[in-house]
Amino acid sequence: MGWLRFLAARSPNARHGSASSERSLCASSGPRIRTAAILEAVGNPDMTVPAIYHLRSFTEAGGLISYGADDIPVLRQTGIYAGQILNGAKPGDLPVQEPTTFELVINRKTAASLGLTLPPSVLARADEIIE
Repeated sequence: MGWLRFLAARSPNARHGSASSERSLCASSGPRIRTAAILEAVGNPDMTVPAIYHLRSFTEAGGLISYGADDIPVLRQTGIYAGQILNGAKPGDLPVQEPTTFELVINRKTAASLGLTLPPSVLARADEIIE
């Protein structure tokens, strides 16, 4: 068995059974699974595997860890681009921009409920720790 195995979930309920035999989980939302369904799974007491998410809202809802782009600058740039397009700019002429700030958020309560002790070096790197 390799280090990483992908589990294709066709519905929100399909995840639970397939993930239950795994030691950890990296969850991502997509067109087949809405963000709301993942947030529901985060709060599911049957979900006993450590998981990392790409949005801080998952960690705020009870997920273990999130690491991803800081939403504020991304949303600000989206608004700027929308304004430029509404003022006549061609979308194809606007440069592609990548996020420049990322944040690591850790939910210490979830770690404790999973029986995990996070190393001080990981906690020190966190941008926010949810108690």
